[in-house]
Amino acid sequence: ALSPAFEVVLNKNWFTGRPVVPEYMSDRPSSEQYKYYTAEFAKGLGEAFNVSPLKIEHVLNGYSGTMGSYLLTAVDSAYKMATGKPIMLDWRSDEIPVIGTLFQDAGGSSGQMQRWNDFIFSVRGVHASLQAARTQDPDRFVRLNEKYGDVAALKPRLEKVNNKINELRSQRKRIYLSKDMTDDQKR
Repeated sequence: ALSPAFEVVLNKNWFTGRPVVPEYMSDRPSSEQYKYYTAEFAKGLGEAFNVSPLKIEHVLNGYSGTMGSYLLTAVDSAYKMATGKPIMLDWRSDEIPVIGTLFQDAGGSSGQMQRWNDFIFSVRGVHASLQAARTQDPDRFVRLNEKYGDVAALKPRLEKVNNKINELRSQRKRIYLSKDMTDDQKR
């Protein structure tokens, strides 16, 4: 019964094995730890109480289950109407309540993005370790460079790819939030 609360404290979803708040968001203020599709209601609560909206959403969904997630969707729609935020009226087939899970891809794009973020975070860590060893411990630098130099050398190219991904995410978010486009144009 306490599982969702413990998961939030430990920052680990025991069902998926993933962090509740991804590592790449850990340096953001708590109230800004959300994704573009995080419920506006959770974002509002997060801002009011300086708590991660991802954690709020996790606890609400964890304690209320599938039916609670539908209720959260309804509350979120009402919250969006009250605050003038855009509402996406049409769902993709995998987003339809109750039967949508029949259409979902087991891997899902969010899993791929999490793996990418874990990968780029790891490459940055290797690069930072090499940079620190270069100035603090030259012998350690030689050992690390032999083992991980190829990985660290990829960092500039991977950062360019990551920047492009972030640009695309920003474009997608701008389209989603646009009040000048119809739902059909957004698709």
